[in-house]
Amino acid sequence: MDRAFSFYPIEQESIFLLNENGVRTKQGCLDLDRWFQEYEIRINARLYKDFSLFYDFKTMDDYYREYSRHTFYLRYRFPKAYFQIGISPNFMKKEDRLFTGMVKKGDDYFFEFNLGMKDFIHNYVLSKKKEPTRDPYLVFPILKGYLMDIFHLD
Repeated sequence: MDRAFSFYPIEQESIFLLNENGVRTKQGCLDLDRWFQEYEIRINARLYKDFSLFYDFKTMDDYYREYSRHTFYLRYRFPKAYFQIGISPNFMKKEDRLFTGMVKKGDDYFFEFNLGMKDFIHNYVLSKKKEPTRDPYLVFPILKGYLMDIFHLD
């Protein structure tokens, strides 16, 4: 079974998206050497009245790549929608995501809208990758003057 033919029927897709908790998997193989595996888990834990913590996990082991994503949402429930703030940490810091958005669910539809930032940590080493190789550290100005006086440097 090739991954191109491994998809969920629309009925199963809608059941998974419209429920707050669920587990599903797709698996298959094309040859004797490699598997295609995909797992998804969704868990909603109510914290207090209208506040909940929602966890979404997805992992995929394809023929030539591996992908894993954990996403945590803090949700506030309004009468007809959710407001959410989420974070999706990743092993590669440049793939971290921080976002906020709205979720609207009905009996037979699901709509989610998020605005977010990717690579919001701005790691110093990653931000200097494209610059020329030079010493990025500056000597503190007062210390620089003091050292120049001691060693009589001009």
